[in-house]
Amino acid sequence: SDEHRDAIHYFSSWSCPKLTSVSIGNFIPVPYMVPSSSSLKKVDMSVHFVDFKSKFSLKDLASFLLSLPQLEELTFEFENLNSNIEQVDFPIPSEAVLASVRKLEMVFYRCGADRVGTIFTNIRFPNLASLKICAWGVDDWEEEEEEDVDDVIRSVIPDERSFPKLEHFELGLGMDTESFIDSYSYRHPTYTVRIPFASLALVKHFTLV
Repeated sequence: SDEHRDAIHYFSSWSCPKLTSVSIGNFIPVPYMVPSSSSLKKVDMSVHFVDFKSKFSLKDLASFLLSLPQLEELTFEFENLNSNIEQVDFPIPSEAVLASVRKLEMVFYRCGADRVGTIFTNIRFPNLASLKICAWGVDDWEEEEEEDVDDVIRSVIPDERSFPKLEHFELGLGMDTESFIDSYSYRHPTYTVRIPFASLALVKHFTLV
């Protein structure tokens, strides 16, 4: 309802003429409801699906991102985005192209490649120069067959054509669910990840952490 939408977007009336970055947690804003959306250059979004009743709208996500014409840096953090989460408004009517984005960071915890893959088959980043993919709590991923770190990485960057201008690639893995650097990781069994080198043919700088 309009009343519910206005309650969530209480900040839409704020005046922030110099705002260039914003962090958003657990909801996708309606396009142009974020102050100074036309001039935002950096957006951090975290979406944690806590139960099976949660829904994910790719259309809403694409519409919001397309309302940010100056966006250069984008960070997504997804938790439990898998087949248990109902995907609505899919497929979207047309491919969303975010030509202004140069830097993208993706942070995953217990996600499924099918759900993650739909994001990157419908939203394109043709001028992306830097990509960072992080997976944390990798011990927990093995509890569900569909939650495979290798598959999720390949769903983001299936081949070298995915990001034709990519020069910097960083892959981060962590055993701990609190941080990527786990000082007690030696207590855990070694987790093997296959790095998709075939998809990184254009990359000039590669970092593994």
